Amino acid sequence: MKRILMILILLAAIAFGAYAACRYYQDEYLPEQKKQQDIERTAVLFEDVRPEQELPTESRENHEESGSELEESIEIPETAGNQDSETVPDDAVYVVHDTYDVYDASAIPDDLPEVILAEDDLLETGKQLNSDMIGWIVIPDTDIDYPIVWCDNNDFYLDHGLDKEPNQLGVPFLDYKCEPDFSGFNSIVYAHNMEWVLLFAEVYRFKTPSYLWAHPYGWLTVGTETHRVDFFAYLTVPDGSDAYQTIFITDSEKADYLEYLREHSVHTLNQPPQEELLKSRLLLLSTCTFEYKNARGILAGVIR
Repeated sequence: MKRILMILILLAAIAFGAYAACRYYQDEYLPEQKKQQDIERTAVLFEDVRPEQELPTESRENHEESGSELEESIEIPETAGNQDSETVPDDAVYVVHDTYDVYDASAIPDDLPEVILAEDDLLETGKQLNSDMIGWIVIPDTDIDYPIVWCDNNDFYLDHGLDKEPNQLGVPFLDYKCEPDFSGFNSIVYAHNMEWVLLFAEVYRFKTPSYLWAHPYGWLTVGTETHRVDFFAYLTVPDGSDAYQTIFITDSEKADYLEYLREHSVHTLNQPPQEELLKSRLLLLSTCTFEYKNARGILAGVIR
């Protein structure tokens, strides 16, 4: 009897071990393998279609020296890529923070061009792969160096790659309600905040004033033109906030929107006067930031 009982216990242990191994294989190993495959495929696709151009660069030494009084650091949350916190945000998190509009125009060198022209369409290779590709965004000295796509909805590129195959990384995409040539009053580009500082994870770093000051501009390539984007604010807002408004009929609506951005900025950098912004084209880079449930971080700039 004892022998039979021992055999049954041994069989049960073997069965449990096999079940646990199977669950690990299904729930951990295969998803991790799929993630690595998606990352590798995405990296290859992006490299294949990256515009061949040399953008102006400048030393960051003066920025580091002059910005020493703002030496702060901020780490990308360990929850990046995981579930949002259930914590209800305090109003102070996303309404009004200290503003840093004391920075002067020297954050962007005077001799840095606003627009760079090319003879040929710099996105032609990407458009041959995917006709939805409309732009390329680069922020010097960061990992943000990605294509931008646009289609008739805001869902497809959340989980599809540049080759339109299923891919959990997705592709940075322009809001479908925005003008695909970035000619509207504001253009909102979304991308995931992924582990390993992929896609727009680094947008979160701009929550630190010194980081924004050290990286005050980016480059947006559209066809034969590469436009400088001067960043002026970082915001933390809930998903679905008024920051995601895309349709403006009157200057009054634009003015209200600009006031909303100002009031909800965590900090600003040499923000242009409202009169100038009313005539400008805005670019907003948006991603999840995990401070609270459905929190979103937005880096706002002006397309020159």
